[in-house]
Amino acid sequence: MLSKKVRGGNVAYKVDIHKGFDSLSWKFLLLVLTHFGFHPSHILYVDDIFVFYRGDIKSLRNLSIFLKTYGDFSNQYVNNTKSSFSTIDNSARFVTKIQRIISCSHVCLSFNYLGVSIFVGAPKCRFFQPLTDKVKLKQASWKGKSLSMMGRIQLVNMVIIGFLAYSFNMYKWPISLLKAVISKLYLYW
Repeated sequence: MLSKKVRGGNVAYKVDIHKGFDSLSWKFLLLVLTHFGFHPSHILYVDDIFVFYRGDIKSLRNLSIFLKTYGDFSNQYVNNTKSSFSTIDNSARFVTKIQRIISCSHVCLSFNYLGVSIFVGAPKCRFFQPLTDKVKLKQASWKGKSLSMMGRIQLVNMVIIGFLAYSFNMYKWPISLLKAVISKLYLYW
């Protein structure tokens, strides 16, 4: 999505809502829910939003105005110190233009969002290294425990396979990395 050429460039914007739950205008929320036919019991709270948009000045200003207007109505404002944006074009001129309008920091385009690696291009081993390190750490913490074979299988299935499956649903992992993780799991048994 970000690598697709468009006029003005592409931007990925991770928006953090400042003290989202504490500052939520319940009157606003109930009005919106009722308007769309939902019962107030259907409340879903989110304090992080990930937005992809064009990097031209008009789009940047429109997004900035939208978020400000949303904040005025809902009492949920953007926390610029925790928000960030990423781009393919990392030229100082382009990054400065964006920072002037949305007032947050620029970050490298390889990061985690809600537990999923966000990156450009084909999946590479280095993007998944934090997950493979997590597998090693979990196994190391279990080494001294005297567990039966079934206990070990349960730990692997419930803990390790759980967080790996989430990533497997998002990306096709490099075969070499899959083999390395599987061999580590076999050593544990």
